[in-house]
Parts: sequence; C-alpha cells; structure tokens
Amino acid sequence: MHEMLGHHNFLLGHYGAALAHYETVISSGTAGKAVRKRAIVCYIQGRKPEKALPLFAELFMEDPGCILAQRRVDDGCPCPEIIQEYLEHTTNITAGDMLSLGMLWSYCDPGVAAMWFTDALRQDESNVTVKHILAVLSREASNTLPITS
Repeated sequence: MHEMLGHHNFLLGHYGAALAHYETVISSGTAGKAVRKRAIVCYIQGRKPEKALPLFAELFMEDPGCILAQRRVDDGCPCPEIIQEYLEHTTNITAGDMLSLGMLWSYCDPGVAAMWFTDALRQDESNVTVKHILAVLSREASNTLPITS
C-alpha cells in the first residue's frame, strides 16, 4: 500500500508525501530498487543529501546498472527538471549540493555525475563513500567503452 502511494505521489511531483510512504517501506526492510531509487530523488528534492547518500551508495554498490541503465525519458525521470530547478535556486554550491547533483546526474549522465562527485571529493578528500562511488563509475565506464580492432 505504502509503495503504491509513494509511487503515485512521486509521479505527481509530491516528493515529500512520496518520501513519507517510501520511508515506511524502507524501514520495514522490504524496499525494492524502485522504492530506493525514488526515495533518493525525494531526499535530494528536500535538500537532504546526508539522507540520500547512504541509500544511494548502498543501492549503487549493490547494482550500479539499476541506476546507470535507466531509460530516462521513457521512465518519466524527473531528474533533468529537478537538476535545472536545483541549480536555479542555488547561489553558492556546497559539498552537499555537489553530492546531490552527482547522485541526480547518475540517473541521466554518468560522466557528468563523475565530475560532480570528483568536485565533492575535493571538498572532503576523506569521504570513502564518494571514493567508492567514483571507483564504480570508472569501472562501469570502462566496461562500456567500444572495442576497436
């Protein structure tokens, strides 16, 4: 029930309401990938990168393809609009903003995501989570390079 209501609110752009339902599902221990992927977006939309990053890292390490292989337009991904709005309402980009933008861009363009995560790492060189995310992004990028003869 909560998963369905969360998805409904998410599709309507009611991210706070969606997150309340997603948090219930996550706390029950039954959250699938779709719930966690959307909860990450909801946390970012609510300017809570400290809540989004652990969930993102866990899902990303478990299955990077579930984020990187998105069918953005076909899947109704709101990230391009959220990214544009996020940047329009941000005057001084913080390390938290860099993490948020890195996570959002991971759904749409892993190369741009890597740039944001790299910038965030420059702000906090001891952030092991970001180092792991960048290592996976690098590995996934090398797996998708075309083979030349």
